[in-house]
Amino acid sequence: MKKILSTIITITILVGFCVLSGNTSFASTDNFKNNELGYEKIETSEFYQNITTADLKNGAYLFHNNGKAIKSDYFKEGKSEGNHLVAVTISKDSRANIETAYFINKDSISEETLARMILERELYTVLGTEKPKDDEYDDPVVKRYSWTWYWKDLELAHLTTSINAFKKTGNIIFNDKQNYHWWNIKSASLLNSSYAKDIMNQNTEMDVSKDEQKLVEYEPIYSDEGTITFKLGGIGIFPISISEHPGKLSIKNMSSAYSSYGKWEFYERSSLTNEYKTEPSVQVISKDSNVYLDLSHSTLLNYYDYENYSWNAEDFKTGNIVIKLGKK
Repeated sequence: MKKILSTIITITILVGFCVLSGNTSFASTDNFKNNELGYEKIETSEFYQNITTADLKNGAYLFHNNGKAIKSDYFKEGKSEGNHLVAVTISKDSRANIETAYFINKDSISEETLARMILERELYTVLGTEKPKDDEYDDPVVKRYSWTWYWKDLELAHLTTSINAFKKTGNIIFNDKQNYHWWNIKSASLLNSSYAKDIMNQNTEMDVSKDEQKLVEYEPIYSDEGTITFKLGGIGIFPISISEHPGKLSIKNMSSAYSSYGKWEFYERSSLTNEYKTEPSVQVISKDSNVYLDLSHSTLLNYYDYENYSWNAEDFKTGNIVIKLGKK
Protein backbone atom coordinates (compact mmCIF):
# COMPACT_ATOMS: atom_id res chain seq x y z
CA MET A 1 0.00 0.00 0.00
CA LYS A 2 2.82 2.40 0.92
CA LYS A 3 4.53 1.49 -2.34
CA ILE A 4 1.41 2.43 -4.33
CA LEU A 5 0.92 5.73 -2.49
CA SER A 6 4.62 6.54 -2.94
CA THR A 7 4.23 5.84 -6.63
CA ILE A 8 1.24 8.20 -6.82
CA ILE A 9 3.12 11.00 -5.07
CA THR A 10 6.19 10.54 -7.28
CA ILE A 11 4.14 10.60 -10.46
CA THR A 12 2.26 13.69 -9.29
CA ILE A 13 5.44 15.63 -8.68
CA LEU A 14 7.35 14.55 -11.78
CA VAL A 15 4.80 14.27 -14.54
CA GLY A 16 1.44 15.31 -13.18
CA PHE A 17 -0.03 11.83 -13.82
CA CYS A 18 0.11 12.44 -17.55
CA VAL A 19 2.65 10.15 -19.18
CA LEU A 20 4.87 7.68 -17.34
CA SER A 21 8.51 7.16 -18.20
CA GLY A 22 8.88 4.51 -20.90
CA ASN A 23 5.12 4.19 -21.44
CA THR A 24 5.22 4.52 -25.22
CA SER A 25 2.91 1.76 -26.46
CA PHE A 26 -0.12 3.25 -24.73
CA ALA A 27 0.62 6.50 -26.56
CA SER A 28 0.50 4.61 -29.84
CA THR A 29 -3.24 4.06 -29.24
CA ASP A 30 -4.95 7.35 -30.04
CA ASN A 31 -7.50 7.08 -27.25
CA PHE A 32 -4.75 6.74 -24.67
CA LYS A 33 -2.49 9.30 -26.31
CA ASN A 34 -5.27 11.86 -26.19
CA ASN A 35 -6.38 10.65 -22.72
CA GLU A 36 -9.98 10.40 -23.96
CA LEU A 37 -10.97 8.04 -21.11
CA GLY A 38 -9.70 10.51 -18.55
CA TYR A 39 -7.57 8.00 -16.62
CA GLU A 40 -4.46 9.02 -14.75
CA LYS A 41 -2.04 6.18 -15.57
CA ILE A 42 -0.03 4.72 -12.71
CA GLU A 43 2.61 2.09 -13.39
CA THR A 44 3.03 -0.45 -10.58
CA SER A 45 4.03 -4.10 -10.12
CA GLU A 46 1.70 -4.53 -7.11
CA PHE A 47 -1.94 -3.65 -6.38
CA TYR A 48 -3.90 -4.42 -3.22
CA GLN A 49 -7.62 -4.00 -2.66
CA ASN A 50 -7.26 -1.91 0.50
CA ILE A 51 -6.46 1.15 -1.58
CA THR A 52 -9.19 3.75 -1.03
CA THR A 53 -10.56 6.73 -2.86
CA ALA A 54 -9.22 8.87 -0.02
CA ASP A 55 -5.73 7.73 -1.03
CA LEU A 56 -6.49 8.55 -4.64
CA LYS A 57 -8.39 11.77 -3.96
CA ASN A 58 -10.54 12.61 -6.98
CA GLY A 59 -10.43 11.41 -10.55
CA ALA A 60 -10.17 8.18 -12.51
CA TYR A 61 -7.10 5.97 -12.35
CA LEU A 62 -5.55 3.19 -14.39
CA PHE A 63 -3.03 0.92 -12.62
CA HIS A 64 -0.93 -1.17 -15.00
CA ASN A 65 2.44 -2.85 -15.45
CA ASN A 66 2.90 -2.36 -19.19
CA GLY A 67 1.01 -5.57 -19.95
CA LYS A 68 2.88 -7.73 -17.44
CA ALA A 69 1.32 -9.48 -14.45
CA ILE A 70 0.66 -7.45 -11.29
CA LYS A 71 1.01 -8.99 -7.84
CA SER A 72 -2.31 -8.67 -5.99
CA ASP A 73 -4.65 -10.07 -3.33
CA TYR A 74 -7.65 -10.67 -5.59
CA PHE A 75 -7.44 -14.46 -5.63
CA LYS A 76 -8.05 -16.86 -2.79
CA GLU A 77 -4.68 -18.42 -1.98
CA GLY A 78 -3.80 -21.12 -4.50
CA LYS A 79 -7.00 -20.52 -6.48
CA SER A 80 -5.94 -18.30 -9.37
CA GLU A 81 -6.35 -21.14 -11.94
CA GLY A 82 -3.52 -19.66 -13.99
CA ASN A 83 -5.04 -16.17 -14.25
CA HIS A 84 -3.04 -12.98 -13.68
CA LEU A 85 -4.05 -9.40 -12.93
CA VAL A 86 -2.81 -6.99 -15.63
CA ALA A 87 -4.73 -3.77 -14.92
CA VAL A 88 -7.17 -2.06 -12.54
CA THR A 89 -9.29 0.99 -13.28
CA ILE A 90 -11.03 3.05 -10.60
CA SER A 91 -13.67 5.59 -11.54
CA LYS A 92 -16.79 7.13 -10.05
CA ASP A 93 -20.37 7.80 -11.02
CA SER A 94 -23.02 9.73 -9.11
CA ARG A 95 -23.67 6.84 -6.70
CA ALA A 96 -20.59 4.67 -6.44
CA ASN A 97 -16.88 4.18 -6.92
CA ILE A 98 -16.38 1.55 -9.62
CA GLU A 99 -13.32 -0.68 -9.50
CA THR A 100 -12.62 -2.91 -12.50
CA ALA A 101 -9.93 -5.60 -12.47
CA TYR A 102 -8.60 -7.16 -15.70
CA PHE A 103 -7.21 -10.71 -15.78
CA ILE A 104 -5.61 -12.92 -18.44
CA ASN A 105 -4.58 -16.60 -18.43
CA LYS A 106 -1.01 -15.88 -19.59
CA ASP A 107 1.97 -14.06 -18.10
CA SER A 108 1.74 -10.94 -20.22
CA ILE A 109 0.24 -9.23 -23.24
CA SER A 110 1.45 -6.30 -25.31
CA GLU A 111 0.69 -2.81 -24.07
CA GLU A 112 -1.30 -2.17 -27.22
CA THR A 113 -3.44 -5.27 -26.60
CA LEU A 114 -4.00 -4.17 -23.00
CA ALA A 115 -5.03 -0.70 -24.12
CA ARG A 116 -7.49 -2.14 -26.64
CA MET A 117 -8.87 -4.55 -24.03
CA ILE A 118 -9.63 -1.76 -21.59
CA LEU A 119 -11.18 0.43 -24.26
CA GLU A 120 -13.47 -2.39 -25.38
CA ARG A 121 -14.47 -3.58 -21.90
CA GLU A 122 -15.35 -0.05 -20.80
CA LEU A 123 -18.39 -0.41 -23.07
CA TYR A 124 -19.64 -3.43 -21.07
CA THR A 125 -21.89 -1.67 -18.58
CA VAL A 126 -23.87 -4.74 -17.54
CA LEU A 127 -25.36 -3.35 -14.32
CA GLY A 128 -26.46 0.13 -13.35
CA THR A 129 -25.96 1.54 -9.86
CA GLU A 130 -29.57 2.42 -9.09
CA LYS A 131 -30.80 1.47 -5.62
CA PRO A 132 -33.48 -1.22 -5.35
CA LYS A 133 -35.52 1.20 -3.24
CA ASP A 134 -34.33 4.74 -2.85
CA ASP A 135 -35.10 5.16 0.84
CA GLU A 136 -34.15 1.73 2.21
CA TYR A 137 -30.65 1.10 0.91
CA ASP A 138 -27.27 2.76 1.11
CA ASP A 139 -25.51 3.61 -2.13
CA PRO A 140 -24.13 0.46 -3.77
CA VAL A 141 -20.68 -1.03 -3.61
CA VAL A 142 -19.70 -1.81 -7.22
CA LYS A 143 -16.98 -4.23 -8.31
CA ARG A 144 -16.30 -5.31 -11.89
CA TYR A 145 -14.07 -8.11 -13.15
CA SER A 146 -12.98 -8.95 -16.67
CA TRP A 147 -11.24 -12.17 -17.73
CA THR A 148 -9.73 -12.88 -21.15
CA TRP A 149 -8.69 -16.43 -22.04
CA TYR A 150 -6.13 -17.29 -24.70
CA TRP A 151 -5.01 -20.39 -26.57
CA LYS A 152 -1.55 -19.76 -28.03
CA ASP A 153 -1.79 -16.08 -29.00
CA LEU A 154 -5.46 -16.29 -29.99
CA GLU A 155 -8.14 -14.77 -27.77
CA LEU A 156 -10.72 -17.49 -27.21
CA ALA A 157 -13.30 -15.64 -25.12
CA HIS A 158 -13.79 -12.93 -22.54
CA LEU A 159 -16.11 -12.61 -19.56
CA THR A 160 -17.10 -9.45 -17.69
CA THR A 161 -18.95 -9.60 -14.37
CA SER A 162 -20.44 -6.73 -12.37
CA ILE A 163 -21.17 -7.14 -8.66
CA ASN A 164 -23.51 -4.55 -7.12
CA ALA A 165 -24.04 -4.88 -3.37
CA PHE A 166 -26.75 -2.92 -1.57
CA LYS A 167 -26.88 -2.77 2.23
CA LYS A 168 -30.15 -2.07 4.02
CA THR A 169 -29.97 1.20 5.89
CA GLY A 170 -29.71 0.53 9.63
CA ASN A 171 -29.71 -2.80 11.46
CA ILE A 172 -32.31 -5.56 11.37
CA ILE A 173 -33.52 -8.33 13.67
CA PHE A 174 -33.05 -11.89 12.43
CA ASN A 175 -34.09 -15.01 14.39
CA ASP A 176 -34.76 -12.76 17.40
CA LYS A 177 -31.17 -11.47 17.30
CA GLN A 178 -30.48 -7.80 16.74
CA ASN A 179 -27.83 -5.78 14.94
CA TYR A 180 -27.59 -7.80 11.74
CA HIS A 181 -26.98 -6.19 8.35
CA TRP A 182 -29.00 -7.13 5.29
CA TRP A 183 -27.26 -7.25 1.91
CA ASN A 184 -28.69 -7.69 -1.57
CA ILE A 185 -25.90 -8.77 -3.92
CA LYS A 186 -26.73 -8.64 -7.62
CA SER A 187 -24.45 -9.94 -10.33
CA ALA A 188 -24.57 -9.63 -14.10
CA SER A 189 -22.19 -11.35 -16.49
CA LEU A 190 -21.58 -11.12 -20.21
CA LEU A 191 -19.54 -13.94 -21.78
CA ASN A 192 -18.50 -13.62 -25.43
CA SER A 193 -16.48 -16.00 -27.59
CA SER A 194 -13.81 -14.73 -29.98
CA TYR A 195 -11.74 -17.46 -31.66
CA ALA A 196 -13.73 -20.14 -29.82
CA LYS A 197 -16.56 -21.31 -32.02
CA ASP A 198 -19.06 -22.18 -29.29
CA ILE A 199 -19.73 -21.63 -25.62
CA MET A 200 -20.88 -24.97 -24.22
CA ASN A 201 -21.87 -23.74 -20.73
CA GLN A 202 -21.12 -21.31 -17.92
CA ASN A 203 -20.87 -22.20 -14.23
CA THR A 204 -21.15 -19.50 -11.56
CA GLU A 205 -20.69 -19.74 -7.80
CA MET A 206 -21.35 -17.00 -5.22
CA ASP A 207 -20.08 -18.32 -1.87
CA VAL A 208 -20.81 -16.39 1.36
CA SER A 209 -19.93 -19.20 3.80
CA LYS A 210 -18.03 -17.11 6.32
CA ASP A 211 -18.48 -16.89 10.11
CA GLU A 212 -21.28 -14.54 11.15
CA GLN A 213 -22.78 -14.59 7.63
CA LYS A 214 -25.84 -16.46 6.39
CA LEU A 215 -27.29 -16.95 2.93
CA VAL A 216 -30.99 -16.17 3.18
CA GLU A 217 -32.08 -16.39 -0.46
CA TYR A 218 -30.66 -16.98 -3.92
CA GLU A 219 -31.98 -16.62 -7.43
CA PRO A 220 -32.73 -18.30 -9.76
CA ILE A 221 -34.07 -21.04 -7.50
CA TYR A 222 -35.00 -23.79 -9.96
CA SER A 223 -33.94 -25.40 -13.20
CA ASP A 224 -35.91 -24.84 -16.35
CA GLU A 225 -35.56 -24.85 -20.11
CA GLY A 226 -36.00 -21.53 -21.83
CA THR A 227 -36.87 -18.18 -20.33
CA ILE A 228 -37.14 -17.84 -16.57
CA THR A 229 -38.87 -15.06 -14.72
CA PHE A 230 -37.99 -14.73 -11.08
CA LYS A 231 -38.19 -12.39 -8.13
CA LEU A 232 -35.71 -12.08 -5.29
CA GLY A 233 -38.00 -11.87 -2.27
CA GLY A 234 -35.96 -13.31 0.59
CA ILE A 235 -38.14 -14.12 3.57
CA GLY A 236 -40.69 -11.52 2.67
CA ILE A 237 -38.45 -8.57 3.45
CA PHE A 238 -37.15 -5.97 0.99
CA PRO A 239 -37.92 -7.79 -2.29
CA ILE A 240 -36.02 -6.97 -5.45
CA SER A 241 -37.73 -7.60 -8.76
CA ILE A 242 -35.42 -8.82 -11.49
CA SER A 243 -36.43 -8.76 -15.12
CA GLU A 244 -36.90 -11.81 -17.31
CA HIS A 245 -33.68 -13.79 -17.28
CA PRO A 246 -31.66 -12.69 -20.32
CA GLY A 247 -30.41 -14.97 -23.02
CA LYS A 248 -33.12 -17.65 -22.70
CA LEU A 249 -30.61 -20.06 -21.20
CA SER A 250 -31.46 -23.27 -19.46
CA ILE A 251 -30.40 -23.37 -15.82
CA LYS A 252 -29.32 -26.10 -13.45
CA ASN A 253 -29.52 -24.91 -9.85
CA MET A 254 -26.95 -26.43 -7.46
CA SER A 255 -27.22 -23.85 -4.66
CA SER A 256 -27.25 -24.66 -0.95
CA ALA A 257 -28.77 -22.37 1.66
CA TYR A 258 -27.38 -24.68 4.36
CA SER A 259 -23.81 -24.31 3.07
CA SER A 260 -24.35 -20.61 2.17
CA TYR A 261 -23.56 -20.57 -1.51
CA GLY A 262 -25.40 -19.95 -4.74
CA LYS A 263 -24.26 -22.15 -7.62
CA TRP A 264 -25.66 -22.52 -11.12
CA GLU A 265 -24.89 -24.01 -14.51
CA PHE A 266 -26.20 -22.07 -17.51
CA TYR A 267 -26.40 -23.71 -20.91
CA GLU A 268 -28.22 -23.55 -24.22
CA ARG A 269 -30.15 -26.78 -24.72
CA SER A 270 -31.38 -26.41 -28.29
CA SER A 271 -28.31 -24.95 -30.01
CA LEU A 272 -24.87 -23.57 -29.23
CA THR A 273 -24.21 -19.85 -29.03
CA ASN A 274 -21.32 -17.40 -28.76
CA GLU A 275 -22.80 -15.12 -26.10
CA TYR A 276 -24.15 -15.73 -22.58
CA LYS A 277 -25.90 -13.17 -20.38
CA THR A 278 -26.61 -14.22 -16.78
CA GLU A 279 -27.86 -12.49 -13.61
CA PRO A 280 -27.67 -14.70 -10.50
CA SER A 281 -28.14 -12.94 -7.16
CA VAL A 282 -28.05 -13.63 -3.42
CA GLN A 283 -29.35 -12.10 -0.21
CA VAL A 284 -27.11 -12.30 2.84
CA ILE A 285 -27.28 -11.29 6.47
CA SER A 286 -24.04 -10.42 8.23
CA LYS A 287 -23.10 -9.61 11.80
CA ASP A 288 -20.29 -7.45 10.45
CA SER A 289 -21.21 -4.26 8.61
CA ASN A 290 -19.23 -5.67 5.68
CA VAL A 291 -19.98 -8.85 3.77
CA TYR A 292 -17.51 -11.23 2.12
CA LEU A 293 -18.12 -13.01 -1.17
CA ASP A 294 -16.07 -15.63 -3.03
CA LEU A 295 -16.90 -15.41 -6.73
CA SER A 296 -15.92 -17.93 -9.39
CA HIS A 297 -16.92 -18.88 -12.93
CA SER A 298 -15.95 -21.53 -15.41
CA THR A 299 -16.88 -22.08 -19.04
CA LEU A 300 -16.48 -24.92 -21.51
CA LEU A 301 -15.26 -23.57 -24.86
CA ASN A 302 -15.12 -25.36 -28.19
CA TYR A 303 -12.28 -24.24 -30.48
CA TYR A 304 -10.24 -25.57 -33.41
CA ASP A 305 -6.68 -26.73 -32.72
CA TYR A 306 -4.96 -25.85 -35.98
CA GLU A 307 -1.75 -27.64 -34.93
CA ASN A 308 -3.44 -31.03 -34.49
CA TYR A 309 -6.29 -30.43 -36.96
CA SER A 310 -8.95 -31.21 -34.36
CA TRP A 311 -11.70 -29.60 -32.32
CA ASN A 312 -11.08 -29.16 -28.59
CA ALA A 313 -13.60 -28.67 -25.79
CA GLU A 314 -11.71 -27.19 -22.84
CA ASP A 315 -12.72 -25.80 -19.45
CA PHE A 316 -11.53 -22.29 -18.60
CA LYS A 317 -11.81 -20.95 -15.05
CA THR A 318 -11.71 -17.51 -13.48
CA GLY A 319 -10.20 -18.64 -10.19
CA ASN A 320 -11.76 -17.72 -6.83
CA ILE A 321 -12.02 -13.97 -6.40
CA VAL A 322 -12.19 -12.79 -2.77
CA ILE A 323 -14.47 -9.75 -2.51
CA LYS A 324 -15.00 -7.53 0.52
CA LEU A 325 -18.18 -5.50 0.14
CA GLY A 326 -18.67 -2.54 2.41
CA LYS A 327 -16.67 0.39 3.68
CA LYS A 328 -12.93 -0.04 3.58
